[in-house]
Amino acid sequence: RALSFSRIINYWNRINIDGTIVSMDNFFRPGKLGERHFIESEISQDIDGNNLLITVPLDEYLEINGQEYWPFYIYKIYQNDSVSLVTKVLTKADWDPEDNHFIKPDNDGHYILLAARDFEGGFHFGQFRFPFIVKLNKAGDTLWSANFQPNRGEWQGAIRYNTDNYKNTDLEILANNDILISGTVRILDSLIIPNSNQTKLATQFYGSYLARFSPEGELLWRHFLISQKSDGSGRNVIIRRINELSDGSLFCTGSLEKDENGIQSAPSQAWATRVGPSGCFDASCSHVDKWWYFPDEFPVSSVDLPMNIANLSVYPNPSSQDIHISIPDNVDFPIQYTITDEQGRNHETGMYHDLNSDIRLDIARLPSATYFVQIKDKSAKLWRGRFVKVD
Repeated sequence: RALSFSRIINYWNRINIDGTIVSMDNFFRPGKLGERHFIESEISQDIDGNNLLITVPLDEYLEINGQEYWPFYIYKIYQNDSVSLVTKVLTKADWDPEDNHFIKPDNDGHYILLAARDFEGGFHFGQFRFPFIVKLNKAGDTLWSANFQPNRGEWQGAIRYNTDNYKNTDLEILANNDILISGTVRILDSLIIPNSNQTKLATQFYGSYLARFSPEGELLWRHFLISQKSDGSGRNVIIRRINELSDGSLFCTGSLEKDENGIQSAPSQAWATRVGPSGCFDASCSHVDKWWYFPDEFPVSSVDLPMNIANLSVYPNPSSQDIHISIPDNVDFPIQYTITDEQGRNHETGMYHDLNSDIRLDIARLPSATYFVQIKDKSAKLWRGRFVKVD
């Protein structure tokens, strides 16, 4: 199989938090000197503090028992900038090695790999690849794989999928080991022109997707985010980065195309917002059937959304040895608790599947400071309390 790709090598610099340089111009190219590779990876941090990257050598396209495979190599970069191979993962050749690949460890030390693969079946046009997640152990064995199905609708007189050309933009492992992914997606649909009963037929533009999976690979929810210009045509809206905050909410950043009618790929504006654990800007997206619309009015300053976080009773407060947390009456087990400091750093996480009394936590090991304790139940309801640890 003849493949022609430019040789790309990994390159990184290491910089201290104060901006001082630790090391510069670190280059890494696996394989033999004459081989061609396509290497695309964002460096992430493993639970041991070292870094991870993914390499996909296209010249190692394999055929095993009639099945075609791409090999994914997972490497570790150590603090001294040396590199070693962690594991090699064989994936079916319908994976797209040119898509953005992400790898991050979960809280148990397993690896979560986010890539894209071809869709099997269905009537569609163009590049139709969808996000695909694989959970691996340290040996490279697949523990599970998961994806989500796109929407269907009418396009140019045919019932087909309304989305294609997926591109992953971020992967985040949350405090409870849930997996959050985001990316861009081309939208193919006919939309109602705002403030009218007219339909804008067969419009194409880029929206975004945001999805949350459980640690076992179950899709908990997924949203397709779109926006429109005043003439009814699509308005590109992109989610670039996602992070979980200490209260369980999600911080999203991205770009929104300006509302300039008749101009394709108009300049974009940056935006940032905090959304709830359900991934919603507002209550309207919790029951969305197909598209979730970007808010018409979006403040430039920080967004203070009602997160529906109730107060949590914590006693004694202050305390030097242990604290007790009163369990709310309307809690839906199982529940997860987390303890974070004022900088948002996670100090303890745990689960309870049932309780007949208040939670008792030993905090003797914590340094003297102010902390937050949060409880999230099965229905994603949140409670939050505050306590002070003293010597």
